[in-house]
Amino acid sequence: MQVNKILHLLQFFIFQHNLHKTQLVLVLLLLLLQSQLKVKEVQVKQLETQAAKLRDVDPEKEQMLSSRKVEVEEKFNRLLAPLVERRKKLDQFKRIQQVCLLY
Repeated sequence: MQVNKILHLLQFFIFQHNLHKTQLVLVLLLLLLQSQLKVKEVQVKQLETQAAKLRDVDPEKEQMLSSRKVEVEEKFNRLLAPLVERRKKLDQFKRIQQVCLLY
């Protein structure tokens, strides 16, 4: 729900050609997505703990758990990579904005 509201704000500011507010909304969106990723990281760690306990109880499922873990890690990394790239671009843009404000 929050992401949708932020996206609407973003569209509004883009339409208004307000670059500064657009950038602020992009940073807000990035921070929100990063916080959601941190929550997912915690969940993954909890699942790893549960998987270790399950291995002790039912060692036959080791193969299934290993393959599923690899799938989840790959998906997580695919989701994380664009966010890291966006963060770099936003940081570059922020530095450019700061320099422009000095002149």
